[in-house]
Amino acid sequence: MTSLTPDQIDAMVIRIVTLLDAMTEVIREENALLAEGVPASRTEAVGRKASLAAELEQWTLAVRVRKLRLEQADPELRGWMKRRGADLQAAMNENVARLEAAIQASRRRIEAVMRAMREQVTDRGAYQANGRVTTHARPAPAGMLGRLV
Repeated sequence: MTSLTPDQIDAMVIRIVTLLDAMTEVIREENALLAEGVPASRTEAVGRKASLAAELEQWTLAVRVRKLRLEQADPELRGWMKRRGADLQAAMNENVARLEAAIQASRRRIEAVMRAMREQVTDRGAYQANGRVTTHARPAPAGMLGRLV
């Protein structure tokens, strides 16, 4: 394996910083939409986020297997990368919190629908042995008492 020049290493670090910035922007946009109540699956960010994550994963692997040696990069670029990584982490922490809140809201809506459906079934009554449904007498609304309709 040929070793990389300092300029090549710096160019790679700049690419990583660019990816971190792009991912942070996508996450922040998604957070803004989630704050407005737009479901995450309805945002355009999902595909872009997956694409950026895949590329960032490749760079992470290059660093892990020592193909890219960050300690050889310009110290200022390493500092930028570290700050951008911290920015991304903060945006992702907010994203996780917003996604968890959206999931809980969806669960509450589903539970409300299920509760309403169960109440409808209960109001209709149970099935008898002959297959007919027993109906419960519903009380007449107060304004209808004593009137023939």
